[in-house]
Amino acid sequence: MQQLKTTKQIVHVIVDDRERKLK
Repeated sequence: MQQLKTTKQIVHVIVDDRERKLK
């Protein structure tokens, strides 16, 4: 369960970084 939480955080950071570059 902890592994999934960490993966979701990493994915969120990657998506956030991508959206920042698009703007």
